[in-house]
Amino acid sequence: MFFTTNGIIYNFKLLKVTVMAQSANPVPPLTKKKILWLSMCRFWKYVHWSTGILGVCMSTLAAAGEVAGKAAPVYSVIAAICFGIIGFANPQKQSSRYQQGYLIIEKALLRYDSGLLSLEKLLEAYERAEAAAIDDPSQEST
Repeated sequence: MFFTTNGIIYNFKLLKVTVMAQSANPVPPLTKKKILWLSMCRFWKYVHWSTGILGVCMSTLAAAGEVAGKAAPVYSVIAAICFGIIGFANPQKQSSRYQQGYLIIEKALLRYDSGLLSLEKLLEAYERAEAAAIDDPSQEST
């Protein structure tokens, strides 16, 4: 579609493609990833604390035979499930991984926005952050 004003001919399709090519900003996708990692960090902290507290409470009730009565075996099974989740899913480690990735990319984005970090260094920081968040030992050493 062409449009003319004061003798200047504008091609809106070409203008749209040019503007889109110039606005290939890496920051929004990295910001979304940063928010995702912070959410995952909070989720795993919640799992860790809630299963830990529930497990301790259920274990205490199961041990107090007079208080629990016939429900003591149920309380002990619930406690075992909670401690099994903590032991096998390791929510504290999961939370720490996502937190580490979040902090790496957060610092890199702040430096990039301030002009203290180049695009190449920002992408290198992103690769380090992703290696930390997905717990890939082969990527962490580079």
